Amino acid sequence: MKTTKLFSRFITLFLLLLFGMAIGAKSGGLDTLRFSIFLVILGVLSWLHIKMMRKKFARYHNAAIP
Repeated sequence: MKTTKLFSRFITLFLLLLFGMAIGAKSGGLDTLRFSIFLVILGVLSWLHIKMMRKKFARYHNAAIP
């Protein structure tokens, strides 16, 4: 479980860094269409990450309940 939590935190940090990079790229001159596509891709990756982690942690949480 410790490895899973560490991996989850690492991926969350990585996704936050990607969102920051997207905002920096927008202020650096990235056009609106490519910025929108980049944010949609990041949003889908974030949604998948949250869905997988909730499913994985729910398994551990429910195992402790008798």
